[in-house]
Amino acid sequence: KVLHIIDTLWLGGAQTLLKNIFECKSNTAKSFLFALRKTTPSIHIDNSQKEIYNSNSRWSLFPLFRLMKIITKKEIDIVHCHLPRSQIFGFILKLFLPKIRLVYHEHGDIYEKGWVLPLLLRILQLKVDLFIACSNSMKEALLRRAMINSAKISVLYNCVEPCLPIENQTLAGKNRQRQKVGIEKNDFVVGFAGRLIERKGWDDFLRAAKITIESKSGKGIMFLIAGVGPDESKLKTKIRKLGLSSHVVYVGFIDEMTRFYSIVDCCVMSSKWEGLPLVQLEAMANEVPLITYNSPGMDEVPTNNLDSLSVETGDVEGLSEKILLLKGNENIRRRIKKAARNTVMKMNPDIYLGNLDSLYHSIF
Repeated sequence: KVLHIIDTLWLGGAQTLLKNIFECKSNTAKSFLFALRKTTPSIHIDNSQKEIYNSNSRWSLFPLFRLMKIITKKEIDIVHCHLPRSQIFGFILKLFLPKIRLVYHEHGDIYEKGWVLPLLLRILQLKVDLFIACSNSMKEALLRRAMINSAKISVLYNCVEPCLPIENQTLAGKNRQRQKVGIEKNDFVVGFAGRLIERKGWDDFLRAAKITIESKSGKGIMFLIAGVGPDESKLKTKIRKLGLSSHVVYVGFIDEMTRFYSIVDCCVMSSKWEGLPLVQLEAMANEVPLITYNSPGMDEVPTNNLDSLSVETGDVEGLSEKILLLKGNENIRRRIKKAARNTVMKMNPDIYLGNLDSLYHSIF
């Protein structure tokens, strides 16, 4: 029996991954999910085996008592921790309940938390039975920054639920979604989705948009941004400063991302680094052509430009060139859609759960 612990169910890749595996039919009654606090907004996970601790406090230790009760009552064998606060809780639980197996899942925070988290992981690894890295770049970060024992680390790529291809959706439905956000039905729409923080590259996306609409072939192109985060006000200010108010639509939080993918004709991912981004996999599953930086974590799943297009990290003009290439060449768009879907079909939740179960068995 496995208990997954996560800091919150706020919007993020780790939370989306848990949604994918807990809503998968292959998931069994032996898996449980516990979030340490409430947030708004949050990802809804349709599974009765989840619990969100009734507190908004980031620092409270009271969830520990509830966790110990769950572990004892449910006879939990494995505690699987996602994100830093959960990892600290897992370490404390192991001190009091030494028979449990402890799993740490690295989604990318080791890049983002300066020197504190690597040092903490270096200390906590004494009680950890298995580290799961969501990409090879995350494994390298664990080895290099936290000096984790390589024998304890396994790479397991994130999973995504294969979707109904966008082209199979009705044109009328697509046009209705576009109308709701003020986009014309014949526009070529370039999308960006993610947390509004600096390393996600929203600023590069806007600069690429500026270059694109000022080009000779830029007529009829619109840009759609979905997401929330601390840089929201900076984003809105930048849109005005660049004179993009009539070309960029910011829709904020979208609770159902299939609506977003049904509107856009391609997606741009301009992150400086990622763990293994769920937006990347979701776009591929929805047959939305991708343009990405070849940053760490984004260069592992797509292969040799068959299932996406990539440019050097920071090459804003390159992003613009690829946008115009996709707009003007339907054959390339079709090739990418087909190849991308074939790639992510091998990354579905059923296969993921089977691989995860094998990793669990390896620590007994």
